[in-house]
Amino acid sequence: MAREGDGTTGNYGSGACAQLTTDLTFAAWVNPDAVEEGGICTWAESPGHATQDKAFGIDGTGKAYGYIFDGASTNVQFDTVLTTGVWSHIAFRHTPTSGSAGNGECWLNGVSDRALFSGIGFSYGGYSSPELIVHRAQTNTVADSGFNGKIAELAIYSSALLESEIALLAAGISPMRIQPQNLFRYFPMFASGTGLEDFGPVGTAATKTGTLTGADHPPVSPMFGHSTVPVLGRGGGGGGGGGGGSARRSLLGVG
Repeated sequence: MAREGDGTTGNYGSGACAQLTTDLTFAAWVNPDAVEEGGICTWAESPGHATQDKAFGIDGTGKAYGYIFDGASTNVQFDTVLTTGVWSHIAFRHTPTSGSAGNGECWLNGVSDRALFSGIGFSYGGYSSPELIVHRAQTNTVADSGFNGKIAELAIYSSALLESEIALLAAGISPMRIQPQNLFRYFPMFASGTGLEDFGPVGTAATKTGTLTGADHPPVSPMFGHSTVPVLGRGGGGGGGGGGGSARRSLLGVG
């Protein structure tokens, strides 16, 4: 069951959460109700705090973005406006190149959705107690806002996923089957009531504030049990890409 917000500041706060300091991939299924600003997740001092670091969401034009703040703000915007009322899979990857610099890349439904954005720093460190906020975010150009619509299968990796692995996530493969050793936080959004269970290694449930309700889930395979796709680690990523086409056809019931 996905989680649906009304665009206000309803959110889940996971409490203290260590920062990622090297590679990063954000991935999620989203189904917006309107073309407006909406946060998916962010690291912040607290919900709504002016000090925001790495963030993932949708801006006022209806395009997704990945945001890195390293003392100078970098907002990497996707090229395509998301369709309202439809589930889409979005992913943002940060790959270090030299020192603290790196590249930002965006994928919509498993396909690259903007030219590579180079020269992004990574670590800001301006926090006393960083917290991961889900279903809410802000940046230097996007106002503090909850997400107006549905979010599901939010995965945060401490690695830069391969393009073939991002395509498998977009085909409906569970994040638990893609580099599980680097799956830093994972919120399928199955929870009800006041908690949001984290299936990542941190395992800390996030606590709800404001109004968020259950909604139909996107077509994602079970995280456990039978699947046509093996668990892919860093070493197996290339092989997963090679078999991705047949795996996706099997998952989607064709071929």
